[in-house]
Amino acid sequence: MLQHRPCPQDSCTATLNRKSDVLRIPTDISLATYIRKMIATGNVEQFYFTEDWKELRLDVLDELHWECQECLKRGEYTRADCVHHVNEVRVRPDLALSKYYIDKHGKKHRQLIPLCNTCHNIVHDKLGNWQRKDKFFNEERW
Repeated sequence: MLQHRPCPQDSCTATLNRKSDVLRIPTDISLATYIRKMIATGNVEQFYFTEDWKELRLDVLDELHWECQECLKRGEYTRADCVHHVNEVRVRPDLALSKYYIDKHGKKHRQLIPLCNTCHNIVHDKLGNWQRKDKFFNEERW
């Protein structure tokens, strides 16, 4: 039987498997509650180190052939580097480990989509406006 010990990080409620030091989401509270606690303590990134997330991430990447879905919309092939939450974890922690979500009209959509780092940064506007293709450039530059 595997022995579990608490995560050494302050305020983290996950457990580590003593045999392999695998970080798992606790089973005694809901996923949303766990993530809200992590958000409150500034440790939400810890979620991305759990085996639960890592397994789901690989499953999504394999399912969609490691192809960036935004690049595919433009007819380009780019290898996906990450998996994007359509509804961000901070906004909808209950969907953090869900492949799909149902919108307000009852339509099913993908919650997790593979993206290349460039597209992921654009989606999160981490590159600023200089990288965006829809940016207007004034003909007169000073």
